[in-house]
This record gives sequence, structure tokens and C-alpha cells, in this order.
Amino acid sequence: MGQAQNSSPAPDIPLLTQKAQAGDIEAMMALGEAYLEGDGTRRDLDAAIGWFATAAQTSDANALYQLSYALRERGKPDDLALALRYGIAASALAKRSGSAAFQASIQLQLGYVYDKLNRFEEAIAAYEAARRIAERKPGQDRLQIVAVYFNLANSLAGAGRQEESVAATKRAIEVLAKIPGSDRRLLANLYTNEAISLTILARYGEALDALDEALAIYENLNIPEISGVANVLKTKSRVYTLLARYEDAVKAARSALAIYAKSESPDQHEVAATYGTLGLAFQGLERHADARVQYLAAAKILESNYGANTIEMMNPLINLGNVDDELGHFEDALTNYNRALALIMDSLGPDHADVATMLGRLGNTSRKLERYDDALNYGLHALLIQTNAADADIDNQRYTFRMLARTFAAKGNRGVAMLFAKSAVNAHQALRARNSTLTDALRSAFGQSFQPSYRLLSELLLSDGQFSEAQFAGGLLKQEEFHEFTQIAEKSADTDPGVIRLTKPEARIWTEIQERMTPARKIAAEMRALAAARAKTGTATPEAQARLRDLATRRDEAVRTFVASTLELIGRNETRMLLRQKETLDLSQDYARKVQTDLNAMGPNVVLLQAMSLEDGLHLFVSAAGFETIHREVPASRSDLANKISATLAAIEGRSDDTNAKLAELYDLLIRPVRSDLDAAVDRAGANTPTLLLDLSGFLRYVPFAALYGGRHYLVEDYALALYNPAVPTKFAAMRRGNIKGAGFGVAREHPGFPALPGAVRELDAVFHIVEGTTKLDDEFSDDALAKALAAKPQLLHIASHFRFRPGNETNSYLLLGNGAGLTLSQLRTQKRFRFNGIDLITLSACETARGGGAEGEEIESFGALAQEKGASAVLSTLWQIADESTARLMTDFYDGLVNQGLDKAHALQRAQLALIKGETAQQSAQHANRSMTVVEDASAATDLDAAPTSHPYYWAAFTLMGNWM
Repeated sequence: MGQAQNSSPAPDIPLLTQKAQAGDIEAMMALGEAYLEGDGTRRDLDAAIGWFATAAQTSDANALYQLSYALRERGKPDDLALALRYGIAASALAKRSGSAAFQASIQLQLGYVYDKLNRFEEAIAAYEAARRIAERKPGQDRLQIVAVYFNLANSLAGAGRQEESVAATKRAIEVLAKIPGSDRRLLANLYTNEAISLTILARYGEALDALDEALAIYENLNIPEISGVANVLKTKSRVYTLLARYEDAVKAARSALAIYAKSESPDQHEVAATYGTLGLAFQGLERHADARVQYLAAAKILESNYGANTIEMMNPLINLGNVDDELGHFEDALTNYNRALALIMDSLGPDHADVATMLGRLGNTSRKLERYDDALNYGLHALLIQTNAADADIDNQRYTFRMLARTFAAKGNRGVAMLFAKSAVNAHQALRARNSTLTDALRSAFGQSFQPSYRLLSELLLSDGQFSEAQFAGGLLKQEEFHEFTQIAEKSADTDPGVIRLTKPEARIWTEIQERMTPARKIAAEMRALAAARAKTGTATPEAQARLRDLATRRDEAVRTFVASTLELIGRNETRMLLRQKETLDLSQDYARKVQTDLNAMGPNVVLLQAMSLEDGLHLFVSAAGFETIHREVPASRSDLANKISATLAAIEGRSDDTNAKLAELYDLLIRPVRSDLDAAVDRAGANTPTLLLDLSGFLRYVPFAALYGGRHYLVEDYALALYNPAVPTKFAAMRRGNIKGAGFGVAREHPGFPALPGAVRELDAVFHIVEGTTKLDDEFSDDALAKALAAKPQLLHIASHFRFRPGNETNSYLLLGNGAGLTLSQLRTQKRFRFNGIDLITLSACETARGGGAEGEEIESFGALAQEKGASAVLSTLWQIADESTARLMTDFYDGLVNQGLDKAHALQRAQLALIKGETAQQSAQHANRSMTVVEDASAATDLDAAPTSHPYYWAAFTLMGNWM
């Protein structure tokens, strides 16, 4: 925002030249300003500098100021050093006789020069001086105050002080808003800068909001600000990439480039940055060749404009290194990374956040080359810088933690590997907390980057026999998924994911590591203080310069000492850290206590099976009240297991003859290894068959456990089953008996994309012949009718309809209402009138209300988990397209067992499923209508299977009960 002070708008150049050559100082200044601004003549910075230099020989403060400004504008080698020298001289003169406004302008100019020199702390000191002058002078120039805060924010960002940068930008926006007729383009620029700092702070939702504000301003301008819009779109592309919304990122970057292409003289640095941003988006899509093209385009522009060995080449080199790393060209990656690191350290200094980021990349590539000692040297050095930063770069720090965890694990140091793996998970949790306002789709995409850290920690814990803590980590991942889906605004003690606490030995190691950072931190602090002192005086004494050189040498030695002593500390304590089984079990007591509390509340004959599929195999845990948890590991890779589940579901939905064979394969993996453990934990002499609770992670939630086939019969014939989700607060208690009342809703008519459900009428008639209550069918089934029924708090709520689920989009995922409209998951989540408090059971007799669509099944408990969160005690829902008439019969049997026979929900469902398995009821046209889900979205694909027996798992195994099964 710096502007030279202008003279006449239409100078007479020949006359001024004549006067200046005769020694007229005012004419010299006027000529300099004319050539500087291109006012009345072509812009000629060399001529401007010549006239300002001649005028400055008289020690005129304004001449020195203008000379400094013109030198900064020209930017030839040594110009910035001269600009700084003359600016400092102007400042000294202005303090004696210059106005407050002029003094503030000179400090602004000094700040600009320091910024150009990447001496950010000194720039900050200059801007702070300008701020103090501008804010205390009478008749404040508010536009100058805006300029001060604007540039102060930029320098704070450059120094890595992002929180302060955001605060300064907000202050600039606040002041500018109070200026009548203020520059709207400047306001848009401020919002864009704010977004950049928010992005660095990993506050992506707020960054997108700020960018939307900027775009709205540009759209309302009579004269569009072309470069500003392109800059907003470039920044938006970067945010989308960080949120893993790569297609959106590509679109935004291409739009920015199209705008730059229409500009007569676009900022080449911004154009290059946009090519780099587009490359990052392509890289996220694994289009590596396309990414490389963009990075090379950026490099060509920057090298042409700035040179091959300048800081501007940093990003293209880093990006090319990233592509090489992902393609397995590790040596090429190291070459590019090292070139970038040298440029960063030379320009920004050895303690800058970008240095840490670069060291982390070098470490990760070295790890892949199995150069573990190099990787640890790089990683610990990066951690030292990141831990010492004013604002922790948490987005990059989490990768440093994970890289160190993987490297230590590869070297066999599992104890410290767990420390860093926990730190990575906790960094993810902090990032999620910073982005609680993201839309569901953005949160879901963003959360994908978290999973490797959770799995890494679980694998380390399991490999060390820490079964209980591994269960806790698995539960934490489920909580993360649950929060991704429900976007809870107010957390309760039961649902807050929190952090994974360190054991005492781990905490002690981390404290000792930080203590070893102290010498390097003290040296860095002294170097910053010397830089700040130099900023105030404009010069450094010979003694101060010598001190800085000595400190630089000592800092390098302190870094080497820190790395060496930390590695020695870790080696010495590895054995001690591995001997922490009892304390680990104590620290995971929250998870264990919740499980045991819940199991004790359920009474006898209940056993819990937790299943986790990790990279090293399938892990099964068996827990029961009063029994120690048992862990079994099954050698089944994630990819193989996922493929088996997919093939099994296809066989079930296709009513294939080999369905039982495929179910038997899953039984052998998921049940047989722990079957004796399950049976040992229950008493089959009781009145009811035992209850098996299932705590499932990832794609294992797609498995129809009731139908797993042991060779002679299905699992449901031995156990009543229900899902147990530790992320959802559930009170386990017997169902209230007595005068049970309910409310029923159904859709029988055909609607576009959905076939008719004639069985829904009979289903509701049968259910509400057993349950006291009223039903609403077709047109009577509206969102208002449902809300009114919920307000009366029925004990049972039964809905027979279609459900459309579109993974990752709760706005287009909905329950079909009787009038053909949809009640979306978003409406259910956000509207207060849809509360389910007081409801013992919601039965969603609609297609696939429990089934998600992503590879990891993050939303497998979608509608059900949401209903529980909003107060329902339990939810019965379905995994796949279900047959209309057989469903009506199963529901009749289910409610008969629940209401008339006094069974709990799980055993009532088991009884109804067994009736279909045994073929105890005749089914007429059971297959003619499906409660279709539009992940398939083709009702015409249903086949005529009149002869198919209802014993096939297709007819009964889709039903899953979650929550309070009692």
C-alpha cells in the first residue's frame, strides 16, 4: 500500500528540467516524482532515482524518503540495501522536524524494505513504530492506519506469527469499514490476506468464509478487480486441496489462470503460484504427470523473472520433489528438496517454519530409502523448529510426528514410536477442533487424511500387546467418524473425542526432549532480540555483528547436540518405556471402564466382540462382564478382507447359490478364531440365547454378522446380535413395559424413482394391531406430521418407506415422505423439532438406512447414529435393499416378541429372523417390491424371485439393531 508523495498532476517536464539543472531542489523533487509515477512522461525509475539522489545531497528528509522508495521499486542488485540506508537517514531527520504523518510514512517505507529483504522481525518493528505514530497523532489518517495494519499483518505472517497476523488484518478491516466511501478493493484484499493466514493456521472453514467475503465484494464492484479475483480463486484452490476436495481445487485454479490470461500485465509471481496450486490439486488426484507439467510451468516463470537461485524457486522445487517422492524417484526428490532447503535457509533463516517443513520432507524420503539415521536427524531438527515457533504449524507438525513414529518403529524403537504416534493423533484432534464449522462434505474429505495416524498407533499398540489401549484408539477413530457425520455443536463428556494421554514414561521422555531443546531456543531468542535492536536503530554495531556470527555458530552446534542427546535419551529409555503394560491399561481405563460399566448394566449372558482391520491383519477382542479382554490376531490383509465382504454382499443381494459359502469364509475369519472365547463367556443354560454385541470399525460394519455361516447354521441361531458404538451415548436398561404406545408412518404409493410398497400397508396394520397408536400413510405422512408425533414422545416409532443414501452428502440423503418429498439427514440433524427423546425404539423399515457407501463405511450407522444422538434409545435399520412382503412378516413377528412375549429387542429380532430362516410363515409375492436405495438407483433391476425361500439371508440378515438392545 506504499505510495510516493506526488506533486502536480500535470508537470511541465522541460521547464522543471531547466530549473533542476540550475539547482532548484523543488524542481528536482518534482521531476523525480514525475518519472517515478509516469506523470506527464514515461515512467523511468533510473531518472527518478538520479534526481532524488541529487536532491538528497542537501540532507532533505523527503528527498531521502523518495530516493529510498524509488530504489525499492527498481529492485536491482544492492538497491534494497541502499533503500534501507536512505530510509534510515530520512527517519533520523524526520524525527527532528518532520510531521507525524511523514514519520509514519517513513516507518512504513522501512517496513516495506525489510519485508523485501525477508527480515520480518525488523519489518514488524518498523510497522509497529508507524502504528504508534499514526494512532496517537491528532486528526488521524485512518487510511494510513489501515496501511500500517495491512503491512504489519503480512510481516507477521512472514515471521510465522499467524495468530497475530489474523488479528492485525481484522483490525485493518475494522478501521477501513469506518471510512466513508472506503476502497472496496482494498477491503477484498484484506479478506484474502486473512484467509491466507487462516489457512496456515489450518482454520480452513474460516479461510473459505473470508474468501467468500472477498469474492462478494469483487462481484459488487462496478469495475471488476481482475487480479484480485484470480488471487482469491488461487487461495481457494489451495484450501480445497488441503481439505482433499481436489476436483474443486482444480476448477478454482483453472478459473484463476483463465483470469490471469485475460490481464494485460498479470503479476508473474501470482501466475506461477497458481500453476503450483493447480499442480497440488492434480497431485491429490494422483495425476502426477499433469502435476509435473504445472510445476515446471511455475518454475519456468519464476526462473525467468527472478533467477534460478532465488527464494522464489522454493515452491516449484518442493513440489517437484513431492512428485518424485510419490513416484518412488527418491534420489531425485532428495535433490530437489535439498536445493529448496538451501534457498529457504539463505533467504529466510535457519529457524523459519518453512525450514522445518523442508526437513520433514527430507526425513520422510530418507525413511523410504531406509536411511533411518538421516530421517531421524531431519525429523528431530524439524520438531525443534516447530516446537519453538510462536504459532505451532500444526498441519506440518502432525506429519513430522508421524514420520518420526514410523522411523522409530522401523528401527525397533516401538516405545518412542508410540509417543510420536500419539502426538500425531492428538495433532489431528486439534486440527479437527479448529475446523468444527466446516460443511459435512468438507469435514468428511478432510478427515480422510487422519486415518493413517490412527491406524499406525493401533498397529504399534497391538504389536506391543497393548490390547486395551488399542481398543481405545479404535474407539477414538469411531468417534472421529461419528463427529464427521453428525457435526455436533456442543460436546458432552461422553462424546468428546478428546486426546490420547501419554503414559508417565512417555510424558517424562517428552519433557526431557523439550528440555534438551532449551539451549537452542535460548540462542534463537537472543538472535531475535539482536535483530529487533538492529531494527530500532537501523544499524548493527561491529560488536553486535560479531555476536550474531558467534550465535549462528553456537545455534548450529546446539541443534547437533539436541539431536544427538535426544537419540541417546531414547535409546537409554527404550527398555523402560516398553515395560509400561500396567500403566497403559490404567490410562485406557476410560474405554475399559465404559465397556465394563455397560456390560455390567446388561446383566449376564452378554459378550462384546470388537473387530478392527489393520494393515498387519485382523484384530479381534472379546470382552464380558468380570472377564479380562482377550485378543486374537488373524492373518487377513485389509484389501483381501474388504474384497471378501464386497463379494459376499453382492452374492446376498443377488440371491446367489454360493452365498452361504462366502458367508462361511467370513465366519472363518471373524468368528471361528474367537468362537471358543465367546462361548466361554456366556451361559447357554439361561432362559434366553446369549447376546453378542458388535463394536465394528471401518468396512467391517458392512458385514451381516447375523448371517455368518458356521457350516451347519447361521450365527443368529446361536446369538442375538446388536451393534455397540462407544461414540454414541447409550443408557442400557430394560424397555419400559405396560401401556406401550407408538406412532407409525408409511409410504405405499409409487413415486418417481421409487416403486410402490403395498406391503407397507399390511406392515403398519399388523404392527399397530400389536402396538397401541396411530398411523399416517402416504399424503398424511409429512415432515410436520412426524414432528407433531415426536412431540408426543411415543415409546415406539415405526417408519416403512424408502431411503436414498448418497455418501458424503447429507443434503441429498433422505427418507421418502408420503407426498414424495424427502426428509434429509441435514434437516433431521439441524431442526430442533426432530428430537427423539423418550423413544425406546425407532424402526426404520426402509432400505439401507444403516448402510453407508464409502470404502471405510464411515456412515454405516448414518440415520441410526444420528437418531440415537438426538435421543432415541435404540434403532433398528437395514443394510441392503429389502423385500417388501417378507419385511412386513418379519416386523409382525418382531413386535409380537417385543410387546406380547416380553422379549428384549435383540431377542425379539432374533426370533423374527429365525422364523424366516425356518420358513415358518408362507410368503406370497414377497419379492415384487424393493425399498430401493439410489446408490443402485434402478428399481427395474429387481428380479422375479417368487420361488426363493425366505431362508436366504437376503430376506432377514439386513436388519441391524444398534444402541440399547434391552
